[in-house]
Amino acid sequence: MAEITFFGDVSLLDSSMSSEYDINGEYVFNLEYVISNSTETPKLGKVNLAAPPVDFRTVFGKHPMAVGLANNHTMDFGAAGFRETLGYLEGNGIKFFGAGSAMTNYANPCVAEGDYGSIALLGYSFFDERQDGHGVASFDDAQVSRDIGEARKAGVDAVIVNMHWGAEESPVPNARQREVGRSLIDQGVDLVIGHHPHCIQPFEIYKGKHVFYSLGNTIFPDFSVSSFYNETGIPQRIYRKRQLRHNRLSFAVRYDVQTKKVTGIDKLLFHRSVLKKVGQVDPLGQTLWMPLVLGKFFKQQRKYFGFVLSNCLVDGMIFDVSALKHEVAMKARRLGPVSRSQGSDTLDCE
Repeated sequence: MAEITFFGDVSLLDSSMSSEYDINGEYVFNLEYVISNSTETPKLGKVNLAAPPVDFRTVFGKHPMAVGLANNHTMDFGAAGFRETLGYLEGNGIKFFGAGSAMTNYANPCVAEGDYGSIALLGYSFFDERQDGHGVASFDDAQVSRDIGEARKAGVDAVIVNMHWGAEESPVPNARQREVGRSLIDQGVDLVIGHHPHCIQPFEIYKGKHVFYSLGNTIFPDFSVSSFYNETGIPQRIYRKRQLRHNRLSFAVRYDVQTKKVTGIDKLLFHRSVLKKVGQVDPLGQTLWMPLVLGKFFKQQRKYFGFVLSNCLVDGMIFDVSALKHEVAMKARRLGPVSRSQGSDTLDCE
């Protein structure tokens, strides 16, 4: 049986990471950072993630078949950083989807063939990230329908959509995620893979097809980065994130293209820079869903606890008060008249 394994968010922000998870066949993940040696063109007012090239083979044992780029960090260092990322991928023969330019339809669909059969990969983001003619494929119902139709015309065995959606740290999907996830299946998609919350969310089987609302962080180490750049190119803050246990757990979804079935779901843990398998989940089992109001409560508790933990005992300080002041100032702006159009990776980021 030839399978493709789908992972969650991968951000290789340091060179000490490794994996003990055995990958059977090809694999795909969401590339959640910019692969660049230069950070001269940062996007303003957000958390910016970039790192020099790390050979994926030293971490996973081989290169991925393809990576998804439809996420809110692909354009963190502008068109220059984006081009450098694509240069690394193309130089290593790695396909990509979900980002590019309007002329390339943001690399959707990405068609791949192998021992597993043929697939069309599409990627979309709920977060609009574009600059100088480059960027990610923002979710648009009409465009997505056209792309799915084009993928079907290619005569592939399966159409698989990666979605970057939902609220960070939320243990449950929101109503919009469920509406879109089911709509994609109704339009003929065979598998939906979700990212962005940085934790596992439940999956469901709808009309015999799996919708994974969030696979969680496959590899995402603790980090401390200059962020929230202003118009003069000066970072307003050092953004720190110490990953909690729920940020280190993820699903690896094994999919058989020929039968169009999820053959296995492995539970992974990234701990002390090593990715390991720690369990399995029944692909036909029912995952535990909590009420959305309870999910919002846990989301906020995780954000506040993570913020405090990340800024305690850092850089010779008992607590980084400047980070707290910055958070308060941003929250005040978000509650102001121009706030709702400004997304960020902060305590209340959606």
